[in-house]
Amino acid sequence: MSTPNLDWSQSAHSYQTALALAKASRAAYCHDDYLPDQWATEYNFKMEGRPFDKAGMYGFAATKEDTIVFAFRGTDRGGDWLVNVDMGHKDVRGIPGKVHQGFWDDGLNPLLDELFAALQNRDYRRIWITGHSLGGAIAVLFQASLIFQKGRMVTGVYTFGQPRVGDAIFRDRLDEHSAGQYHRYVNHNDVVPLVPPHLNRYRHAGSPVRFDRNGDPQFQDGITSRIRGVFDHLEERLDSLAQRQDRESLNDMLERIRQKPTEGVREHAITEYIEAIEKVIGRAR
Repeated sequence: MSTPNLDWSQSAHSYQTALALAKASRAAYCHDDYLPDQWATEYNFKMEGRPFDKAGMYGFAATKEDTIVFAFRGTDRGGDWLVNVDMGHKDVRGIPGKVHQGFWDDGLNPLLDELFAALQNRDYRRIWITGHSLGGAIAVLFQASLIFQKGRMVTGVYTFGQPRVGDAIFRDRLDEHSAGQYHRYVNHNDVVPLVPPHLNRYRHAGSPVRFDRNGDPQFQDGITSRIRGVFDHLEERLDSLAQRQDRESLNDMLERIRQKPTEGVREHAITEYIEAIEKVIGRAR
């Protein structure tokens, strides 16, 4: 599949942009078969400084003219699950509502100074943020930090298999400031978007694109508030199915998920997201 010449000024949903950023999310894992500098070369970007690597959190930035892309690594090591299971809500100065304490304190916050420093190197007009799994949660919180704490516009955010990061107030305010810019991908029965539980007052923001069993997208950008209600209700029902009747701790549930390669875990892999997007693009040709 040839690499398209993408228009990085356009926030509207694009499967080609989604593919590029899904690949960036894959590169953030730094596996030998695909590294950040390989992604940068493929899409005609240049690496911006050194990767961000602190307290077990990892990301990189790449630039092209007045555009910068931030990509964050997802759950790749056992310790990352400890960040996921810290479900407490947290008030963060300047950010509306409450956010996931673990994702903020142990996820984004250790990287913030380096992330802001990267933005000071040049007057970037276009800021793109992406991430898979835990990296998607960090991406959304970084988006919120830029919007509400720094007053910076974010051109686009794409996340893949992202867990929930904030309460209903956070969701509503973020959606007000990022309409048509924040696209959240869910691959069929991927289990990670079901945590933290809906019943713990966590809600998803953004415009969802969910692939069904056949790889067809069910929800796309521009979703109406009525469809959003249906989607939230569906996720609430899936939450009930995902949680054990014996009320096992979330830590135990996540460890069980990590150790047992069920369909929902397999479909969480970033390679599965890339394959699903490539299929949609191929069908359109």
